[in-house]
Amino acid sequence: MGQAENIQIARRFMDTYAVGDPDGLVSCLTDDWLMHDADGGTSTAADVAEITRLQKVGFPDKNIEYVQELAQGDLVAQYLIFTTTHAGPYFDLEATGKPIRLEEMIFHRFESGRIAESWRLTHGGSFYEQISGHPRQTSSAGLDRAAPLLDRRPEIWIWSTTDIR
Repeated sequence: MGQAENIQIARRFMDTYAVGDPDGLVSCLTDDWLMHDADGGTSTAADVAEITRLQKVGFPDKNIEYVQELAQGDLVAQYLIFTTTHAGPYFDLEATGKPIRLEEMIFHRFESGRIAESWRLTHGGSFYEQISGHPRQTSSAGLDRAAPLLDRRPEIWIWSTTDIR
């Protein structure tokens, strides 16, 4: 697959997330896909599918602005802005009508036309934090699964706009 096709798949991944289509989202991913977050945590396709289902109810009007997209080789980088309104239940929070704005940089690595691995950096606090004013309390069960990955050093990618067509 070429760089233009990889950008289309990265957009489809985000668009299916925005409309709350977990099956469409998962179809963009390899079977062993992982999302790496800046705090060292990871999410699987099943984790992201579940949050997509939950957010479809809590945030049915999610919009994405594609600010910047770059591709090189098997990598795609996107700078995105999400806007939405808390219009339905989300975890333990009833609808508040609060507007949400979240900025995200996400980097995808592709294999055979599907996203094999992603790295995400989010600014503005999670949806939950913006609604409630504090992080959502979660169990530490997911940390056990992520522990072997915490020692990995993230790769640093330097992208030149002259290399991207």
